[in-house]
This record gives sequence, C-alpha cells and structure tokens, in this order.
Amino acid sequence: MNPPQDYAVGSALSLPFSDRSFEFVLAADTLEHIPAADRQSFLHELLRVARGAVLLSFPFRTPLNEACERLSTGISRCENSRIAAFREHLELGLPEIETVRQWVKETGLAFRIWTTAIPCSGSA
Repeated sequence: MNPPQDYAVGSALSLPFSDRSFEFVLAADTLEHIPAADRQSFLHELLRVARGAVLLSFPFRTPLNEACERLSTGISRCENSRIAAFREHLELGLPEIETVRQWVKETGLAFRIWTTAIPCSGSA
C-alpha cells in the first residue's frame, strides 16, 4: 500500500527533506523509540530540517518514570497483550535528560527544558 501523496516515508536518521524545510518540527514520544546510539543523530536531523523551533517531547529516565514503565508493562502482560511501545521503552531504555541537554547545548542554540512529574497510580 502506498502512502497518500502528502505523506513522506523515510528514516528518522535521514529525513527526506531539505535543510530548513519546516518552520516548526515536533517529535512527540519518539526519542525513546530510537536506539540510544542513534539518538543524537536523530536530534541533529530534527534540527537540520527546522528553520524555526523544534519541540522534542519524551519520557526520560527517572525512578518515577521507570516505576511507571514497569507498572504499565506489568498491566499489559496481565491483559495478555504485547504493547510494542512499552517493550521498546524497556529494550532501548528511556533517554537520560542530562545527555539530551548536553547534545542540545553543544549545538549552540538557545533551548529550554521543561520537566513535569506526573504520578502514576498503583505500586511498582
């Protein structure tokens, strides 16, 4: 099946767009699905195609987030389902916020990092 004409198919590590193609680039809940060795390259691709802002949203490694991940994975197992996203989170590991902060800082661009702690219910 071919994608609609207004969609592009490609690799996150080699986006099929020219430099500075987009005013705003959003990557929501994507970084944690990229192998750790490729995450910095992914970030550079986002920055390459952006001429304005880049918004990168992802769960990062904290004790609370890891507990929520274990809880969510446990629930998906109890329901006899295999949720690929949770499996990838565990296999690839959640990104380290300080590592991502350093990568962005190395670009010389202005940036802000907001973190939000959202409690998960249940116990891990």
